[in-house]
Amino acid sequence: MQARFSLGKDNYWLWVTDPTYERCYLAQENGDYELGPCYLTVSLGEPYIQYVYKLAAMIVEEQP
Repeated sequence: MQARFSLGKDNYWLWVTDPTYERCYLAQENGDYELGPCYLTVSLGEPYIQYVYKLAAMIVEEQP
């Protein structure tokens, strides 16, 4: 499962490791799901073949 978002002119696709969102969305049919405004806690994964990947470790949806 990936989080897709834009920041400025850049587009990002980060693997989601937030267990709450993983359980929720992996239980649904494959597809694209849109969230409203939210905040992401971004962390770095373990180095893998000279690369370190950004992960969406936690998602916090903005409350109205």
